This record gives sequence, structure tokens and C-alpha cells, in this order.
Amino acid sequence: MKRALVLAVVLSFTSCGSRAAPDPAPATTPSGALPDLVEQAAPTANADAEEDAELTRRIRRTFDADPDLAPIAERVTIVTIDSRVVLRGSVVDAGQRKRLTDAARGVSGVVEVEAQLE
Repeated sequence: MKRALVLAVVLSFTSCGSRAAPDPAPATTPSGALPDLVEQAAPTANADAEEDAELTRRIRRTFDADPDLAPIAERVTIVTIDSRVVLRGSVVDAGQRKRLTDAARGVSGVVEVEAQLE
């Protein structure tokens, strides 16, 4: 009797683990769903970034071309996002801040200039 009971218990334990686990759901999106969005956004983002970089270069050239602004502009960082420009750095007075801001505003393609100049 004990043998039959032990055999029944052993068989019941071994049969519990014999089932194959179901395949988990894929962790990725269906083929073709996400790449379309990425392909549409990437060229636009790259084009905008390149336009912003070119705008930053033109502002820097404008600063460097003015012998009075060039030494001041060495202490200024130009950040351009969506044609909006932020000037960061240090200036001696409000006059220098205005000259840098006006020069940046005068560059074609600049939408807005924010002077974070101290």
C-alpha cells in the first residue's frame, strides 16, 4: 500500500512539470509599425538639427566679424533650437548684452533671441 501511495505521489509531481510553457508574447512591436514612424521623424529631426547648427555658425561668424564683439563673444555660448537662439555667458554690462542680442537678431532665420547673459 505504501508503494502505491509513493508511486502515485511521484507520478503526480512529475506530471505537473511536464507541461510546456506557452510562448511569451513578443516584446517588440509588430513588423512595420514602429519603423514607419521613425523613418518619418528622423529626416525632419536631422534637417532641423542641421538648420539650427548652420544658424548657430552664422551667428558666431557675425560675432567674430565685428572686432568690438569678437572678444566679448568668446565668453558666450550660442544654443539654437527650432531657430530660437539662447545666448549664455558673461558680459560686463547691459550695453554688451544688447549688442550681442541685436547682432544675433539680425541674422537671417532667427525667430527669437533669449539673452541669458550675466
